[in-house]
Amino acid sequence: MSFKDFIKPTIGKISIVIILFLLTSSLYNAVTDITLFGSPLIYYEGSCFNPDRKCSSSFNILYLLSDLIIWYLISCTIIFFIMHAYNKLRKNV
Repeated sequence: MSFKDFIKPTIGKISIVIILFLLTSSLYNAVTDITLFGSPLIYYEGSCFNPDRKCSSSFNILYLLSDLIIWYLISCTIIFFIMHAYNKLRKNV
């Protein structure tokens, strides 16, 4: 498999990205009192726990895009190993 085939988008890769992204985006919300989205990079942070009751939030588009790229590369790796195992089993049969 060439690098071009490794990176080429497919339905399987995009599906895995969406599933991983949605599962890990709100992972920190169960652990903290602050609203955090993003894993491994936190791209959104919001809180309303200030003493003066003013809510604050911050969003970083670079972290969001980096998160998506990281999860896409992970999904490419997962698909690569699945295809490698499938081809190996197919040769043995």
